[in-house]
Amino acid sequence: AVSAQTVGKWQRLELSFPNATYSGNPFELTFDVAFTHTQSGEKLTLPGYYDGSDTWKAGFMPTKTGEWTYLTSSPDSDLSGKTGSITAVESGLPGMLKADPQNPRKWKFTDGGYVVPIALRLDEFSSGSFSDADLISAADFLKNDVKGHLFDYPLLSVGNANLATEAFENNDWTTSRFNITWWERLERRMEILAERGLGYHMMFYTDTPGTPPWPEQSDTEKLLMRYAVARLAGYPVLWFNTGIDITEYRSCAWQEWYAQYIRSLDPYGHPVGSRSAIKKCSSVPSA
Repeated sequence: AVSAQTVGKWQRLELSFPNATYSGNPFELTFDVAFTHTQSGEKLTLPGYYDGSDTWKAGFMPTKTGEWTYLTSSPDSDLSGKTGSITAVESGLPGMLKADPQNPRKWKFTDGGYVVPIALRLDEFSSGSFSDADLISAADFLKNDVKGHLFDYPLLSVGNANLATEAFENNDWTTSRFNITWWERLERRMEILAERGLGYHMMFYTDTPGTPPWPEQSDTEKLLMRYAVARLAGYPVLWFNTGIDITEYRSCAWQEWYAQYIRSLDPYGHPVGSRSAIKKCSSVPSA
């Protein structure tokens, strides 16, 4: 069936695809959605994600106004060959925050001017003990009192995702099943930031308690990164980061692989970076 929906340019639209017949681990089922802009032919292929209740989703952010069509693909026939159309309209948003292709040392919005991002650390960003109301208060402060009066720059809310534990169901990474409640909370808070022109600096790992227990480039690691990109790539202000003191528990070769793997999943080209790698590695993934 073909469905038609409308969304603003640079805004995220969540598409849902029910499938009650799949009997395996739904988080391990590959599911992609290819979007094509009718007027220009531009193509964006997004990884989809399982969101519980026999439903797979894709979070699409149009980069151009006009009509977009989509086509799903998956090894599971009930999730493959689904089509639809989306109309993207002007939203007034400045676009993605990323390095300027003409001058990678400078940051700019794709539809706006040059900016200097200011990062404010907020460790409780993904925590259940930190309420949405608390985040709204913090985000309004950033937008109105800090950005509006002190710097006049976009601010990036920095959070410790603690993916090594809370992101998995029952804190058990060996099951290859994710904690959907945790990820839905993360998405909900991304919406709060996006509405205010703010964004998220996502660190995959941290040192000490946040050190990942799984091996480099393992199936668990690939599954985790794919799921994170699938759920969050549809937001305009987002940085993907390896994590804190990464060279304490990952090799230099891993960092190069990490950057390339994230970029292979993310059609929007969000910035990809690394922490504390420059001291030990000759080349470092950059935006």
